[in-house]
Amino acid sequence: MNEIVIITGASGTLAKVVAKKLQMDGFEVLFYSSNIDIVNDKNIFYWDVENKIFDKVPLDKCSHIIHLSGYSIINKWTEKNKKKMYSSRVDAARLLFDYCKEKEINIKTFITASAIGYYGFDSIGLKNENDLPSKDWLSKLAVDWESAATAFEGIDSRVIKLRISLILTKTTGFLKPILLSMKLGVAPILGSRKQSFEWIHLEDLASFILFSLKNKNVSGAYNLATDKKTTQEEFLRIIKRKYFKYSFLLKIPTFVLKLLLGQRIKIVSSDIAVSVDKLKSTGFNFKYPTLDMAINKEFSK
Repeated sequence: MNEIVIITGASGTLAKVVAKKLQMDGFEVLFYSSNIDIVNDKNIFYWDVENKIFDKVPLDKCSHIIHLSGYSIINKWTEKNKKKMYSSRVDAARLLFDYCKEKEINIKTFITASAIGYYGFDSIGLKNENDLPSKDWLSKLAVDWESAATAFEGIDSRVIKLRISLILTKTTGFLKPILLSMKLGVAPILGSRKQSFEWIHLEDLASFILFSLKNKNVSGAYNLATDKKTTQEEFLRIIKRKYFKYSFLLKIPTFVLKLLLGQRIKIVSSDIAVSVDKLKSTGFNFKYPTLDMAINKEFSK
């Protein structure tokens, strides 16, 4: 009988790609979703984290959990939205843990998505997994997010915490609006031209999740990025040279970003750089380790 994996956040692009890889590898995949419109009682089950309402059927028979749900931090940082961002990540993990502990369910592996924002918007220098978090709001969210995952160690689960950098895919996320702008002739530089630009291709991220699920030597926190360091300006120049030669690089003034983004300016102006030595020590091999390869992959679709 195939092992059952629960993925939270059924609507997410990453969840869909991970699910496909798991199914191709012989796992049975079930989902939790807060979107009632896609629930089907076959493989997508409903949950309402805020009200602690969820279908028990998937948890009662699963072996592994991949926790990818989370209200996007790209949304406005109102107090209401911050609560949704927190609850959909932290409270959701606690809800899963409390039920598994109560029913003595043997969860072999708990994998959670976190973010390199763990190290803080004002971090300086190359950060590895042993470095301390900051005290800003997003860092605290990541700390609590990971802490909720760590609780699963108390029921003998192997816990993996993925500190994810920018996910490179042209269909969603940060790259989609940038490409639209470049099609219109402007390659926007957000923040400093020389700030660190940490990224990982969607396929490599999904592949590492499958890799970590199958390899028992993988545990704890991992920075998920390539080791080919680059800057925001270099990233834009590569795309411009290959696909949008007519576009021109334009640095967006800080005051304009503040008007458009408010507090979220910290996301695009941070200069976080991370070490991936621990990731490389697992033996995982990137399929798209360079920007050239990753961008070629996206534009070959």
